[in-house]
Amino acid sequence: MNGLILILVLKNGEIQDLLLLISDSIEEIQILLDDHIVKTQTMKGSPYSKSFIDDIRDWENWLLYNSSCIEIWQLVQSSWIYLEPIMGNSEEILNKCQVKLIC
Repeated sequence: MNGLILILVLKNGEIQDLLLLISDSIEEIQILLDDHIVKTQTMKGSPYSKSFIDDIRDWENWLLYNSSCIEIWQLVQSSWIYLEPIMGNSEEILNKCQVKLIC
């Protein structure tokens, strides 16, 4: 089964950029993003990049932003996996948390 990640970059409530990544694992996507970040930083250091340095910086920032989004999603997912057994059975929690009023 292929994993699917869709990243929307919103600006003023409208879609500005769209990234669709399809892969077998999130690690492959992270490796691909890291590879492109290194390549972009290499291009930025080239003496021939002066005429389009603004585009290179924008692309680098976009890659770094998406890489950090994926890292945050992984943190949220690992937290949810930890909390799902607790939050999944809310009836049991409510039964244990009922307060008995003494009049």
